[in-house]
Amino acid sequence: EALIRSSTGELLRTVSVVDRYHRPPVPPGKVSLTVTLCFQDPERTLTGERVRESMERVIQALQEAGAEIRGV
Repeated sequence: EALIRSSTGELLRTVSVVDRYHRPPVPPGKVSLTVTLCFQDPERTLTGERVRESMERVIQALQEAGAEIRGV
């Protein structure tokens, strides 16, 4: 969660882990997480482009930390 928060900037309001799975077919020693992110700009309507930019930074930070991203 801290890595996600540090990579998104000020638009991220909440991070929630909604599912944690650690059984086959997930390899031993690894877990599969489903995470929801809620973005909000208090001053104006968010565009899809601004959210996409934030999501790209999150994905890049997670991949650099060794996470495998299976779906977005």
